[in-house]
Amino acid sequence: MTQKTRQQLVEELTRSHAELRRLLESVAPVQDWQREPAEWSFRYIAAHLATVERAFHLARLMHIASGDEPRLAGYSQRGLHMARCDLHDSLDQWALARQELLTFVATLEEADLSLTGIHADLGAITLLDALDEVARQDRGHIRHVRQLIRDFYEDQRPAVPCYEGPFVLN
Repeated sequence: MTQKTRQQLVEELTRSHAELRRLLESVAPVQDWQREPAEWSFRYIAAHLATVERAFHLARLMHIASGDEPRLAGYSQRGLHMARCDLHDSLDQWALARQELLTFVATLEEADLSLTGIHADLGAITLLDALDEVARQDRGHIRHVRQLIRDFYEDQRPAVPCYEGPFVLN
């Protein structure tokens, strides 16, 4: 599926991690802001990134690299209480998990990159495809966080008072 090389994916994941971290650190003072009660706060997004990286992305890559052609189930966050995590702590944990993922990928032999797993939605995917999926999710998170930041600043903008006097046309 993906035409990207390991090096291209590693570079993309390094860039997207840095971009997401920069965006989330910029809103750390308001990490609990939510557009609406059902929306994730910035704190929750950072905790999600840390949790998913280690418990899901890295585990999935390791499972594919085992050569057993695993069935890859979907990810569930049920029972996790990520809203209690400090944004900075979560970003630090995510950085460690991302480095662990990239280090693991660097240790793989070239032949390992074409090992496959069976994704519930995509069918057979290679290890590189799974890595590209991580990059795709990063891009989605970047778009989402950028939109939330725009919404936050829009929400903070004072209302413009309406002119209530008479209009005079000359």
